[in-house]
Amino acid sequence: AMRGGAVGCTFGADLLVAHGIVGDIASIMAANPEFAVKLNAFSALTAVCKASHAHKWHVARSGVLNALPAALAPDSVVSKSATCALHALIANEDNETLRYLLKEVPDAVPTLIRGMKEPKCRTRNERLGCLKRVLRVAGPEEHAQLEAAGALNASGASIP
Repeated sequence: AMRGGAVGCTFGADLLVAHGIVGDIASIMAANPEFAVKLNAFSALTAVCKASHAHKWHVARSGVLNALPAALAPDSVVSKSATCALHALIANEDNETLRYLLKEVPDAVPTLIRGMKEPKCRTRNERLGCLKRVLRVAGPEEHAQLEAAGALNASGASIP
């Protein structure tokens, strides 16, 4: 049985996709808007990603990934929201989405790691959780790229 929350989440995400709002959000993010706009944009995108696999791919292909590296910067005021969005994109052990993300925005994971190494970064725990998910989801093809980015040292993990 499906819970009401899941129906509402999918319904809202469906509306955002059907009416082109996800694409509008990607365009707005490309213009580097003010803090509150970015915060709400990442929140909406995270909700869309959580609705279904198809919704997640719609977000990934919308062009919004280009905003991730700057948003994940250690001094970014929206780094927590951006980390949540990244986490949602690779949820459910989705290796295919991770591979796409690493190809489209190769600076995302190194920027995530840079924040973990920054003592003043307030999102270190969120970043570590996200990085651990990245490593868990990664397949053999992604391991070399993640190792080169310093992901293994930063997480304290090792690739089997």
